[in-house]
Amino acid sequence: VVSENTESAVVPTDKAAPAPSESKRKIVDELPSQSSTEGAEPKAKKARTTTTLQAELEAATTEQLLDRMTRAMEEGLWDRKTQSVASTIAYRALRDAAKSEKLQIESQLSKGVARATIVEWVDESPKYTNWVKQMRSKMEDRPYQLIITRMLLKAGYDRVQQSGRYINWYLPKDIPITAKLPGKGSDHAADNGGDGDKGVNEDEGGEGGDDEEEDVDEEEDEGGDEEEDADNSGEGNGSKSVVSSDSELEKSGQTVEQKKG
Repeated sequence: VVSENTESAVVPTDKAAPAPSESKRKIVDELPSQSSTEGAEPKAKKARTTTTLQAELEAATTEQLLDRMTRAMEEGLWDRKTQSVASTIAYRALRDAAKSEKLQIESQLSKGVARATIVEWVDESPKYTNWVKQMRSKMEDRPYQLIITRMLLKAGYDRVQQSGRYINWYLPKDIPITAKLPGKGSDHAADNGGDGDKGVNEDEGGEGGDDEEEDVDEEEDEGGDEEEDADNSGEGNGSKSVVSSDSELEKSGQTVEQKKG
């Protein structure tokens, strides 16, 4: 006896689902897979961000960058963008140093300029002295010196010799020598990378010492060959190569705050 309240059973069928048409199969095959787009999207976004930052730094004056750095320090920021600003300021400071009378005269009196003299000029410059204090509050001395060496290469300086205890630097060739010695004219080709006097005053080490300078420069030789071909253009055009280095400060070592922690 079959109850009247029994629900009708579902009768199974042996018929297979219809196969998708050729046009639908083609559309599915042409769609990109999720895995292929997952990695490409962040990379494209990062490239757009870097390009935007490059343009922003190129358009900014040095005074604007210094003000931006000061605001970041007051807010306790030391992020990637702030580090890129700091690297760009370092580049421009070294370019300005090469235009100074002090360095240009020394380059004519000897073969190249001592690295300590370049760093000393930046330290004592009214324009950059506050930036130097900000950098040293965030970085240990050795990482800071590595940044200076990298930026020297990007700013167009060339080593007089590749190794040794006392390494001098030729000033950037695209910056004309305007400082004149008493009774002498200006000869940029001879004094800035030519056959000048071979003697180097080993007593001119400056604060920081030349013993450590050799170690810093030799470390740069290990991985800095490609940086020697960096853009040697003027103040504005230098920002691009600085930013594309993917934050030199971030790679250079632990900061003062990290070491204390």
